[in-house]
Amino acid sequence: MRTERVRWILAALLGTALLCSCDSSDPVTLKGDQILLFADYITADTTTGQFSAIIKAIVYDPDSGVRRDGVGVFFRFNQLPSGATVDPTEVVTNEDGEAFAFVEANGEVSLTAQSGTVTKDISLSAEGGSTGTDNQPPTADIRATTTSPRINIPVIFDVSASSDPEGKLDSWQVTDWDDGSPASSSIKFSSTKTTTHTFTSASTYTVRVRVLDDQGSTDEATTDVTVQP
Repeated sequence: MRTERVRWILAALLGTALLCSCDSSDPVTLKGDQILLFADYITADTTTGQFSAIIKAIVYDPDSGVRRDGVGVFFRFNQLPSGATVDPTEVVTNEDGEAFAFVEANGEVSLTAQSGTVTKDISLSAEGGSTGTDNQPPTADIRATTTSPRINIPVIFDVSASSDPEGKLDSWQVTDWDDGSPASSSIKFSSTKTTTHTFTSASTYTVRVRVLDDQGSTDEATTDVTVQP
């Protein structure tokens, strides 16, 4: 049951990005790239020392602030208390410039994120999670250019009204078209804030979007579209 919950959390964060469990490789990192490494605590009990958190690493160009798509990054756990849970594995890697892992432990956990020759260290404990995070979550917004389109006519959906208190929106994804179509891929806000979709049957559809800020916090919003014959 816990494993399914963990995988649901990771899937929500990753969207359609690939997260695999495999041996650490030697991913290529462009010169000057840096790693942003942080944890979003889910629970933290300073009395017992028990905590759970999602760890996230992002490889980015410090000059432009843009994430390095296609660049590998992996986690190596240096200190892990007995009985700790890590998902997917003790070594987590993907090739999308980001990596996520779930950890639940009683005691201090330390790990290193590595991309090529670039490394970043972090330590986690219940004390670190007791103060929460200063990051404020984003606010998602999605709107259709028309709420009463005809079948087989592309509808434009716009997420430009989404916002973040710190002004650091990262990406967005339409997670449900409500017509059986697969979710969209994750799209960077710096790339585009619109997408199109064509409905082939007359009905009312509730389209759902998820937005992600640069600290890994998310929000969702929906909009209804009544498709005419």
